[in-house]
Amino acid sequence: MLETLVRAGTPATLSELMVATGLPKPSLHRTLALFEEAGLVMREPTGRAYGVGPRLERFALDVLTHDRVAAERHVVLRRLVADVGETCNLSMLRKGEVVYLDRVEADWPLRLHLPVGSTLPPHCCASGKLLLAFKEPASARTWCALCRCRGSRANDHRPAIARQRTRPHRSHWLRGR
Repeated sequence: MLETLVRAGTPATLSELMVATGLPKPSLHRTLALFEEAGLVMREPTGRAYGVGPRLERFALDVLTHDRVAAERHVVLRRLVADVGETCNLSMLRKGEVVYLDRVEADWPLRLHLPVGSTLPPHCCASGKLLLAFKEPASARTWCALCRCRGSRANDHRPAIARQRTRPHRSHWLRGR
């Protein structure tokens, strides 16, 4: 049932989950109530649909950061830091924030320590700006709208992202020249 909910990508109603899992309504309802109490699922504000809960999100992030590939990924990041002399991150966009999955800091005297699992608004960090710049314009606008920072400069990142999108694509950077 959890797999079905995660694969759906959006909150699902009890009826949708019944069809997808083949479970009877009473069993599904009891299971969802237990999962909700445990923080694995949560009801949407309308109360009609169920989404992934905070505990399940944390579990998924832990899997991504502690799997057997994490050590290999960290070695690649260390080599990259040695080559470019800058801090390198592996991050993703999630719910309007950049989440750091792995990070290797350069040997600079002044550093900003962001442990794995840290989050920042996308317009406040290079990783977020990069991820937004490569999204389709409509998707980038949606992500910008999800930004939790609502200060007077919160929208300053949109022109910068638009300018970056008009520059020639430098795919040779990604291919290793």
